[in-house]
Amino acid sequence: MPRPVPTFHDFIGHVEVVARLRRQAEGARTRQKPFPHTLFTGTSGLGKTLLAEALATEFETDFIKIYGEIPEDELVNRLIALPSHAFLFIDEAHSLKTSEQELLFKSIDHLRVPNPNGAVTSNASHQKTEETTEIMPFTLLLATDRPGKLLNPLHKRMVLQVALSHYSIAELKEIVDRMATDMDMLVSPQAAKLIAQISGGLPRRAEHVLKNILYHFPNSEGCQLSIPQIREFMEDFGIDNKGLGPQELMYLSYLKDVGSASLESMALCLGLDCDFVHRQVEPLLLRERLVKIGPGGRKLTPIGLDWINQLNNNRKDPSTNGQNQSGQANP
Repeated sequence: MPRPVPTFHDFIGHVEVVARLRRQAEGARTRQKPFPHTLFTGTSGLGKTLLAEALATEFETDFIKIYGEIPEDELVNRLIALPSHAFLFIDEAHSLKTSEQELLFKSIDHLRVPNPNGAVTSNASHQKTEETTEIMPFTLLLATDRPGKLLNPLHKRMVLQVALSHYSIAELKEIVDRMATDMDMLVSPQAAKLIAQISGGLPRRAEHVLKNILYHFPNSEGCQLSIPQIREFMEDFGIDNKGLGPQELMYLSYLKDVGSASLESMALCLGLDCDFVHRQVEPLLLRERLVKIGPGGRKLTPIGLDWINQLNNNRKDPSTNGQNQSGQANP
């Protein structure tokens, strides 16, 4: 079945951002103007696309989504085909080539694009000029977690800057509850909170965890999943209470052994490339203040050292059965 059209009412979290966008939409509609060109930034998985779709619904206009790795001639055709006041949403905008970014900011300024057939005319002075085609007024929405890759002229034409941050556990629990309902899963409130806790502040990660739990317990539609089932899942997948998985835990263990290491050394230790380690493994470790990066390389913080020591002690003492002396769950 097609996914329901998202609205601001459906969007959980970022209350101030949503209120600001709603007010901008009302102002643009009142003046019968296109919505301002907008740049959405933030870590992958925060819901930039969903928020942009909800904005288009609020503005009552067409939403055309494309990806940054689009050929220039196809981008020209998309711009020509846009209805008036439509939203052109480009995900992974940092992947746009220089020529394509130049095409975008010129189309914003002049509402014209090069003629698709590549026609060129000559004037009386034999100077060649490229024929152009007029396009409708439109709104450009860019989404990226690497805004530094955008050309300065394009970046300056983004009137609105929307920076999304990580979600709180309370917000993520609400998202988990809604996702579980959509998946026909029965999850207790305590279990939903634990899933939110191990999702690293990211709705996309929460969705992945829920899908893995769904397949891990084939009868999950027929009974309510509670804390013991979620902890069983976490143990089977090597996930701790902070949501750290095997790669992050291996990272911490290696740093404990060597004291400090470069990104290249960490990548070799994990058997991964540097970009993946920097963009996929380290963010949660940095956010949880477990690791610090300085001139001397990567090092454990006191919090990180204490955390990995707790994990190691728990492995050596299986008699705790996931509980510490106070009766609370161990990492």
